[in-house]
Parts: sequence; structure tokens; C-alpha cells
Amino acid sequence: MPTFDDRENAFENKYAHDAEMQFKAEARRNKLLGLWVAEALGKSGDDATAYAVEVVKSDFEEAGHEDVMRKVMGDLNGKLPEAEIRAKYEELMPIAKAQLMDELQERHQGFLGALPPFGLLERSLKCATALRAT
Repeated sequence: MPTFDDRENAFENKYAHDAEMQFKAEARRNKLLGLWVAEALGKSGDDATAYAVEVVKSDFEEAGHEDVMRKVMGDLNGKLPEAEIRAKYEELMPIAKAQLMDELQERHQGFLGALPPFGLLERSLKCATALRAT
């Protein structure tokens, strides 16, 4: 049954692509949070970038995002309220996803031509991924 196998492969490819994009979006969000916290700590330039990398690395300590929260709240040591930090953390995810989608659009400009707006972009990329897999 080649049709069933093709469909199964397309779903597997879609799952792998979606998992990769989610991982990249979470890492980007953590980097953006790290840059925001670095600014609150008075860091700039290379120091801010190095701090953002530390925040990204802190996410690998355990599953979930509490390891990131522990790191930044510990480093801030009460300079900002926990609610504000958590709100910023949530606020940064759509920004991180939009940045990644913009980068994908730039990279695939020659391959796909002008991509549709964000709502259709994800479906277009999934279709393109499935087509390339066949």
C-alpha cells in the first residue's frame, strides 16, 4: 500500500517538523527573556548576550519551564515581581514564533515565492515539507 505508506511518512515528517519548530520557538523565547532580564540587571552588549545564552541553557536542566523561572527569579533577586516575569515569559512566545516564521519566510523566499500571511504560512510550510518528503 504505497498510498498509506506515503501518508504515514508525511505525518511522521509533519510531527518531526512541528517538534523542531516548537523546540526552536521555546529556545528563542528563553533567549528573549534572557535579554529582557539582562537589561533589568543592567547588562548590555556581550554581557547581555552571554546571560541570554545562560538562560537558554538553564531550560535543559529539567522538563518544563520552571528551571528557567528559577534561574531568572534567582538572578533578579526580587528586582521584579514574579507575576511580571511570568507575564513577560508568556508574552514572548508569540514574538519568538513570529521571528522564526519571518526567518523561514526569508529562507524559503526562492523556494516557495512570497508566502501567505502568518495564519496560512504554517499550513503552507507543512504542505511543502510533506511534498519534499515524497
